[in-house]
Amino acid sequence: MKRELFEKLTQWKNDPSRKPLILMGARQVGKTTLLKKFGAQCYKETLYINFELEPNLAKLFEYSLKPNDIIRSLEIEKDTKIIPHNTLLIFDEIQECPSALNSLKYFCELASDYAICAAGSLLGVKLMHTKGFPVGKVNFMHLYPLTFIEFLDALNEIKLKDYINDIKNIEPLFSNLHEKLIQYFKLYLIVGGMPEAVMSYSHSQDFNEVQNIHQSILNAYSLDFAKHAPPDTIMKITLVWNSIATQLSKENKKFIYSLLRKGARAKEFENALAKERDPSRARQLERKVAQWRAWDADRGVKAEDHGYRDFTLDNGSQRSALEELVRWRLWQRTGGGLMAELGSHQLDAASIFCSALRKDGKKAHPLTVHAVGGRHIFPLDRHAEDHVYCMFEFPGPAYEPDFPLGYKTGGKGVPGFDDDPNK
Repeated sequence: MKRELFEKLTQWKNDPSRKPLILMGARQVGKTTLLKKFGAQCYKETLYINFELEPNLAKLFEYSLKPNDIIRSLEIEKDTKIIPHNTLLIFDEIQECPSALNSLKYFCELASDYAICAAGSLLGVKLMHTKGFPVGKVNFMHLYPLTFIEFLDALNEIKLKDYINDIKNIEPLFSNLHEKLIQYFKLYLIVGGMPEAVMSYSHSQDFNEVQNIHQSILNAYSLDFAKHAPPDTIMKITLVWNSIATQLSKENKKFIYSLLRKGARAKEFENALAKERDPSRARQLERKVAQWRAWDADRGVKAEDHGYRDFTLDNGSQRSALEELVRWRLWQRTGGGLMAELGSHQLDAASIFCSALRKDGKKAHPLTVHAVGGRHIFPLDRHAEDHVYCMFEFPGPAYEPDFPLGYKTGGKGVPGFDDDPNK
């Protein structure tokens, strides 16, 4: 699969002032695959080290943090030659070796000619408890699940992908093209962006297999709580995790703890939730909705009242009226939590800054969000169809000279309309 972050990795490689790179991201979003592909295509040699599979290698970093000592020890242990600029060192699951994480500081200061990429799924949890973390001595990138553009590419819809990327002016699409894009977009809502699920669907077009993969990933996330969370908070964190889909579907977007279980109070869960408010897990707890658990939000709905009946599929499996109602929701009423989740993911992956400040420095509720490349996104109170249509490029409303909208792009601030080079 082609990932848009690959281009940023090549830019990092060619940056003369680069630092060791830490690639962050949730479990199973494709970090290891991307780094291995990067090494294979951009370097003469790649040395891959997985501290979870090879815990004995952690001892090499406990003996000395000097880059020359570490390089020499790795060369002996792996029977290879590590050549500056020509060899990519990949430290995977680096959270299992805090000393290796600390060593990145010294590679930055004393041996910056070595190309090092580190990755780990639980870095957000581990970094908070690691002494001597190399603050200011590493570069960060974040890999997300596949975006809609990457999804089209993975399904070999190259012409559709290129068509979207080449759009310069917003104008109505041909009806057949529009319908095809909408069908793929709905498919994207069901399959999602996790690489394993997308790969499975591209090979088999089997939704049952996709759902099994989704459930396996969710189970793995839940097991992480038991492995890494303090014993007294595991149950609370699990309750929070299981309620995310329901919470996102509410009209009131405030997190309601009483929905977790009868009689629950905020104080019981705030401590557990706070312990997970780190760069990686926060996105899992607050944004990553489990699509196939969306039926939780419809438990009180009588599917029969909407004309749905239980029926049998061609493969002999039984599908309930409730499940069919949920599928209707995903395909026809794409609003609320699901659409908000989709939108936040696309914006995160594009590194779009979604905020605004008034000229007096106070926060302003933006009527429109000005995004990277002179694009605009509709405000949150517009219909879901608007969000779908304008996700990539659409002129925003009420962006006038007297509207003090500020935004950031490329690390630089633009205070408002008059100073906007893209106006």
